[in-house]
Amino acid sequence: MPAVLLVYRVRSPFLLADRDILRRHFDVEEFCWPEHARPARELVRWMRRNRRSYDLVFSWFGNTHASIATSMAWLQRKPSIIQVGGYDVSDIPHYGFLATRNGMMWARLHFRLASRVLAVSRDLESKLHAQFPRTHGRTIILPTGVDVQRFRPQGPKVRRVLSVAPAGDWPRASVKGWDRIAAVARRLPEVPFRLFGAGSGIAEMLQPPRNLEVLGPVPQDDLVPEYREAAVYLQASRSEGMPNAVMEAMASGCVPVVTGVGGMPDLVGDAGFVVAGRPEALAAGVSQAFENVPLGEKARNRVVELYSLARREAGLVAVIEELLHR
Repeated sequence: MPAVLLVYRVRSPFLLADRDILRRHFDVEEFCWPEHARPARELVRWMRRNRRSYDLVFSWFGNTHASIATSMAWLQRKPSIIQVGGYDVSDIPHYGFLATRNGMMWARLHFRLASRVLAVSRDLESKLHAQFPRTHGRTIILPTGVDVQRFRPQGPKVRRVLSVAPAGDWPRASVKGWDRIAAVARRLPEVPFRLFGAGSGIAEMLQPPRNLEVLGPVPQDDLVPEYREAAVYLQASRSEGMPNAVMEAMASGCVPVVTGVGGMPDLVGDAGFVVAGRPEALAAGVSQAFENVPLGEKARNRVVELYSLARREAGLVAVIEELLHR
């Protein structure tokens, strides 16, 4: 059975979902970058010593770990794939990987050497081609997916707005539009809001109104009932790739209200509300969503048809097999 070396930084739900997909079709070796004292040196050493134990290298996100993994794969004449997700083709200060000279240098290297680059949305593909024209012809749009059996409606909806994002620091919270959500909550004082994923000190910086709960990160299992209960899901981001939280919410029957950035307009389509980032526009979108709660069924059907985990699996396996048999 062919073997894949999976190189990554964070054990995020979408990464773990891809790992499970790969394990169903290939032998999988893993290298988790932060678990090593000197990750670059140790990855090079491991790939040299174990070059016969893998046939293809798959890097989740185009960060420094992808530069090392892709370079070694190129030297060993093995195919490589980089899955980009959003921040890795962003130059937003204090957030995007391309915001520094070193980041741009590393990105030029790994995007030049990768056999294939997977983009989660058309918008991300456009940004990638604008920054790195050599990726033309090697880029494939392949969204992540969600388990539509796990994330599904159950029971009546509650008049509540939900938003989920990992926001360990203020730059990340700003990119995810948490200050906008706080402003929307102030405009709609009769509507309860819940934010999940806040790091230390984020709540104090937001100064949330009484109708806004700012909560820390929780296991994904704890989010399942939150998605099922909330009638409306709000993603007020300033920059995005293709957020899995929006997919999970839609699959659970929430009516999505999102800003028109990244892949979110494609994701939502006509099954929700795509609005400007101004608080008044976001508040109007939330109000419209509450008036159209049955639209949640259409949102779920859209995810089942276009963004299921099964669809992700078929696309990912096809790309890898094409490279292995090329």
